[in-house]
Amino acid sequence: MRTAHAPPHSPLWPLPGSRRPDPAEALRALALPAARALLSRLDRDPDSPTAGSFDPRGESPASVTAAGILALAAIERGTLPLTVVRRSAQWLDRAIGAVAATSLRDGAIDPRPLHAALTVLTPADASAPRALPWRALARRVTALATRSPLPSPIDEAHRIVTLVRALRLPPLLLDEWVASRASSATAALLRRQSPEGWFPESGACDAEAGLRLLDPLTELAALSEDPELEGAIDSLLRFLTSIPTRDARLPASAHRQARPLHGIVGLVRLAQTHPVATWLLEGNLPDLDLAPAPETTASLLSALPHLTGLVPPIPPRLPAETWWPEAGLWVVRPQGRVWEAIVHGNDGGVVELRRPGGEPRTALGWRLRQGGRSWETTHRAGGWELKKEEGRLTVRGCATPRSQPRTRVGRLVARIARCLPRESPPEVERRIELDSCGVVISDRLPPLQGGSADGMPGATPEARALEGTTPPRLSLDEGARPTIAWQGETDPREETLL
Repeated sequence: MRTAHAPPHSPLWPLPGSRRPDPAEALRALALPAARALLSRLDRDPDSPTAGSFDPRGESPASVTAAGILALAAIERGTLPLTVVRRSAQWLDRAIGAVAATSLRDGAIDPRPLHAALTVLTPADASAPRALPWRALARRVTALATRSPLPSPIDEAHRIVTLVRALRLPPLLLDEWVASRASSATAALLRRQSPEGWFPESGACDAEAGLRLLDPLTELAALSEDPELEGAIDSLLRFLTSIPTRDARLPASAHRQARPLHGIVGLVRLAQTHPVATWLLEGNLPDLDLAPAPETTASLLSALPHLTGLVPPIPPRLPAETWWPEAGLWVVRPQGRVWEAIVHGNDGGVVELRRPGGEPRTALGWRLRQGGRSWETTHRAGGWELKKEEGRLTVRGCATPRSQPRTRVGRLVARIARCLPRESPPEVERRIELDSCGVVISDRLPPLQGGSADGMPGATPEARALEGTTPPRLSLDEGARPTIAWQGETDPREETLL
C-alpha cells in the first residue's frame, strides 16, 4: 500500500500543517510491522527439513531470507522490540544453516542472504557453544569470489561487500586470494562510475539505482576505509542531490510514475555527517511503502542501529535548471512557479511533471503498430542522439521492438520474429520545450503504411481529459506529428493534445 493512501495517523504521511516527521521516528515505526510480516514466513516446525528457512518452497526471492536473518538478529540484539518469535537465537542459527545449505551446483550464489548471515556473525561466535556451519559458509564465500563481475553495479557491490565481511571472520579460514579478488573487484567497480558521479544501471542513469547502491558502498567504505571509495560516494551523493525537485523528491524511474524509497541504510549512514543526505532522506520518506518489499525491509532493518545522531537537514542550492549531458537528465525548476519538470533524454524523452503534494504526471511515448509488429518510442536500449539548446531538448533515435510476454505464445512469436529478415526500426524524434509557462512536447512519428500509433499507458493524461479513458490512436499512413501542451500553473487534467 502506497503512503499516498495511508491513514492520517501514519508517521510517514502527516496531516497537512503538522510537523514534518522525524526520519528516525518514522523508520522505527515502519520497521515493526515490516519485520512482523516478514517473520510470518519463517518455518518454525523443528521436525521440518526446511526448519529455519524463510523460503521453504523455494519460490521467494533471496532478499526474503536476507531480511529475515536481519530481523531475527535485530530481535536478539534488542534493536527491534518484538516478541512474536520465541527462542530467536535458536531460529537465527537455523536460518544461517539454511543459507549454508544452499546448492552450489549452478554456481550462482546470491550474495544477499550470505551477506546477511555474515553480518550477524562475529569472531566471538567461533568459541560460543553454537553449532555454526563455518566450513559450509566458507565454501559459499569461495564460490562467490570465483564468480566473474556481475553486470549490475548494485549486485557487484553486494558481492564485494560480502567478501570483505567474510574476511573479517577468522573462523572461515579464507585464503589470501579472496582478499585479492575483493580488492581488484572494488577497483573495477569504481571504474564504472561516470564522471558525473552516477553508475550505469541497465545501460542508463537511474536515481533509484543510485540510492540502492549507497547501501553496499557505504558499508564497504566503513569496512575498508578506502579514500577512493569515500570519494566515489561523495561524487554519487553530489549527483543525487543535484537532480531532485525543490521538495527533495528524486526522479522516478522513467517508465513508472513513482518508485518506493530504497537505499535506506546508505542514506542513514551518510545522514550522520552530511546534512544534505538528511534532507534527501526526509524528502523521499513519502515514497516509502507501508508494506515494503523484502529488499527494502532488509535495508530498513540494517539502518536501525544507525538512527541516532542524524544531523539536521540543510537543502542544497538548486539552480533553476540542471543539465547532465552524459546522464541525459534535464531538470527545470522555474523561479516563482509551483511546478517542476524532469526530462529523461536517454530513455527517449520521458518527461515527469511534478507539482507540490501531487503524484508526478509522466509523459511517455507511443506504441507503433504495423501488421503483427509493434515498437515503443521510449526505451533504454540506447542509441539516442541528444541535442540541447536554450529551453529545448531534441531526442532522435530508433524505436525498439516491443518485448513479447513471457508465455508460450509470446515465446513462439519471438522465435518466429528472429527467423524473419530484419528491417530497420522506425526512426522517431521528440522535441521538449520548457519555459516558465509550461511544457510543450512535439513528436515526429514515421509513415507506416497501414500502421497506427497508440499512447503508451500513463503517457497521455491529456487523452483521458479529451476522450475519457481511451488513449488516442493515430493513423501513420502519412506519419504523424502530435504535440502535447501542458500549462504548468493549471490543473494537470487540463492538458491538451494538439
